[in-house]
Amino acid sequence: MRTLTLALKGEYFDAIQSGSKLEEFRLVTPYWRKRLEGRSYDLIELTRGYPAREDRSRRLTLPWRGCRVTTITHPHFGNEPVEVFAIAVAELSRPEADWALAPEDATHVMRRPGSARVSWIKVVSKREVFWRWPSNLNWFVATDSLSDLLESPYIEERPA
Repeated sequence: MRTLTLALKGEYFDAIQSGSKLEEFRLVTPYWRKRLEGRSYDLIELTRGYPAREDRSRRLTLPWRGCRVTTITHPHFGNEPVEVFAIAVAELSRPEADWALAPEDATHVMRRPGSARVSWIKVVSKREVFWRWPSNLNWFVATDSLSDLLESPYIEERPA
C-alpha cells in the first residue's frame, strides 16, 4: 500500500483534524514534483511533528484524494504569491456508531471514512478477534492481527 507521509506543524495538524483546513500546501519544487506529479497513493498519513511510530494520537491517516497546483499567498511562504501543490486532506464523513444497537459482546467498532455503515468487533483474546455487520447475527473471524487491527485509526474501543 503506497502511503504519502507529511509531517506538519501542530497548528496545521489540529486544523485538519478539526475539519477547518481542507488542503495541505507544499511549494512546487523539484523535490515535491518528484513525489506528487503523476503519482498516486492509497493513503496519506499526516503527523503532528515527528511522533514515535506507536503514537496514534499524533497521526491522521486519510484516503489519498489527489492534489492540484495553485497559486496562493500565505504567511508561511512569505508575502509574495507562490505556486504550491494543494493536497486534499479533508476527512470524509464517518458513519455514526450507536452503541445502544451494538451486540452485547462487541468490544470495538470500525468507522471507515466514506463508508455507509460501521462494523462491530469482538476481541476475545490476542488470537481470537471477530467482526460483524450490524444487520448480521453471525461473527466472522478477523483476518488482521490484533495489533494491526487496534492500530487502525478507524477502530474505536467501546465507551466505558
